[in-house]
Amino acid sequence: MVYIIRFEEENSGLVSSGISYVYETEEKARKMLKTIKNDELENYDENDILEITEDDDEFTIDLGDDYVKFVIEKCNIIK
Repeated sequence: MVYIIRFEEENSGLVSSGISYVYETEEKARKMLKTIKNDELENYDENDILEITEDDDEFTIDLGDDYVKFVIEKCNIIK
């Protein structure tokens, strides 16, 4: 089992997504998710952010017409 941190963002109507990080433990993935959130918040003026929703495994920064989202997903590895 691995834990993938996937990102998704919408910017000017275009949606992008991909995998940012892969971890062997959920604890490491959650720690990195908190770091990513703090780094992302530094990119925006607080007046640009309409809402931040979050739980242990994801967060979304709502910017009105645009958004940024990061999610931890569990994935089985088949050898």
